[in-house]
Amino acid sequence: MKTINRLSLFILMLGIILNISAQNYYASNHRGAENKADIITTKTTNDDDAKNKRYAWEFDSSVPSTFDNNTIQKAEEHEFGSKVACLKVLMEEYYVTQEEVVPGDPMRRTIIKKPNIYNTTRKIEKHLKKEVKKGNIALEKAANDFTHILEVSLTIISEADTEAFEGALDQNKKSIEDQISVFNQVKINNIY
Repeated sequence: MKTINRLSLFILMLGIILNISAQNYYASNHRGAENKADIITTKTTNDDDAKNKRYAWEFDSSVPSTFDNNTIQKAEEHEFGSKVACLKVLMEEYYVTQEEVVPGDPMRRTIIKKPNIYNTTRKIEKHLKKEVKKGNIALEKAANDFTHILEVSLTIISEADTEAFEGALDQNKKSIEDQISVFNQVKINNIY
């Protein structure tokens, strides 16, 4: 009887160890590079010119390519287009939550998840709108840039370890252009 209990305990422990090893292997080989030492190089084509683009981070995205009717109805008109408006609705849903201060009390407290990323995204939006008004940047380029920034922000909300990315945003907080370039160093793999 003792040998059966010991054998079953051994098999259970072996299963746990294999499971943990498999999870570590998957996490190290299939998740995003979280620091600048792991830079990913991919081939991209732009106007038939092949060039190497270097990415510092890579994340799997679950941001939808099409939006449901509820999201579309909530979306207000945006100068960068309807896709940006829908992405902003999703950003508010994912990042901002309201909770009761005291149960039964009608006062509510606003909680912002990952406030560094949320606030930086809002600052970039204001900056791009000003640049479009001044004529320093084309509306289409600003819309494309901000769409990518929103997609990165929506992707990162579900990631557990974003300290390196948030640290890069903090290091470049004096220059919005540098913060935009930090967002451009993120490769998004759409899972749909």
